[in-house]
Amino acid sequence: MRLNEFQRILKKKGFGAALFVNTLEKPSSNFLYLSGSPAQGILFVTPSSSVLLVHEMDYLIAKKYSRIRNIRRSSDMLGSLKRLLSSKRVVGLDFDSVTVNSLSRLKRLHKARYVDVSGILSDLRQVKTPEEVRLLAKACRITDDIFHKVFLNLKRFGSESEIAAFILDQTYRLGLEPAFSPIVASGPNASKAHHIPDDKPLRKGFCVIDYGVRYKGLSADMTRTFFIGSPSDRDLELYYLVLRSQQESLKLARPGTSFFDIDVFSKKLLGSYSKFMNHSVGHGVGFDCHERPFVRRTKKGSGVLSVGSAMTVEPGIYFPGKLGIRIEDTLLVTEKGPRLLTRTGKNLLVIRK
Repeated sequence: MRLNEFQRILKKKGFGAALFVNTLEKPSSNFLYLSGSPAQGILFVTPSSSVLLVHEMDYLIAKKYSRIRNIRRSSDMLGSLKRLLSSKRVVGLDFDSVTVNSLSRLKRLHKARYVDVSGILSDLRQVKTPEEVRLLAKACRITDDIFHKVFLNLKRFGSESEIAAFILDQTYRLGLEPAFSPIVASGPNASKAHHIPDDKPLRKGFCVIDYGVRYKGLSADMTRTFFIGSPSDRDLELYYLVLRSQQESLKLARPGTSFFDIDVFSKKLLGSYSKFMNHSVGHGVGFDCHERPFVRRTKKGSGVLSVGSAMTVEPGIYFPGKLGIRIEDTLLVTEKGPRLLTRTGKNLLVIRK
């Protein structure tokens, strides 16, 4: 159990405790990762024990999902936390999810040395457990199903926002949440990697859809590009150049490979068009849609893949104000090589509207 691994690290490094706060305003993926619960509250972990503090209204959801057996209802969260912290001199905090104001209040509540443990959690989360792999694979299968429904209905959509609304409706019908807001970008809009869908009629040319669902905390991420109208020979050439870059780069996702090397290889396959790729070739996925391993500016700073690493490979090219093409899959690194978790077809789909 990952909580036990984290507790062993706390003991080894001399921490008295670590705490994680989860609120609607500032959700914590590390809280979810360690507790298994989406409830709002405070997770308090020592090298030998763990306590989940929740308000009365969150008790039932905490009890239903939490892996923490010691769940305490409290109407005075700060008072309860102060009592738990009473003898702790070194306390771990997730600096990625704690605001400056929250840290100041905590220091006033209890004097201790507060140390960032977000890196420890990032390292643990990079290697997925068998259960996490199962959940991530399920998120990817559901994402595939939603894409298939989108493609079956493409001729009835009039705008990018209609496609995005359909995607979200399919997600909510399943009782799930999006891992991120869907990106739908047609024609010249596709040249913007993070375009926000608009209400204008769909533009002819390439149309990029980037989306993934979150299933029991694990996030999928997939991008497919189709064409509206009649593609020219150059359009086809560009699309299959990106596809080749993606397919060949996927093969390098093996244990011990630097993400930096995959990035360099992908851009090499794009040739002179690599200058139109304005992002890295991919990123890690898991409880956050973007997490370790990452591609950094140097090989030394970039993540090295391990058995159990989950990641995306998503080369793309973007001609400002003209067109964009991106193809992305979520995959798992195994001893035998990459295992694709998203499987929607990648031959160019053409919609002649």
